[in-house]
Amino acid sequence: MHITKLNVKGLHCEACEALIKDIVYDEGGNATVDYKSGKVSIEHSDKLEYGKIVSLIEEEGYEVV
Repeated sequence: MHITKLNVKGLHCEACEALIKDIVYDEGGNATVDYKSGKVSIEHSDKLEYGKIVSLIEEEGYEVV
């Protein structure tokens, strides 16, 4: 397993946290999200690549910085 840590802009509430967790979970990963700080930590296998993670998050309207 790998851990990818990201800073994400646009997270405003607990619903944003839940959305990120759900989209990552659907791809086989496990996300820890703190909307207040914009910190996202994702535990995932090799199958879920960095580019895919960023793409999934940005497709929901957030910005990975």
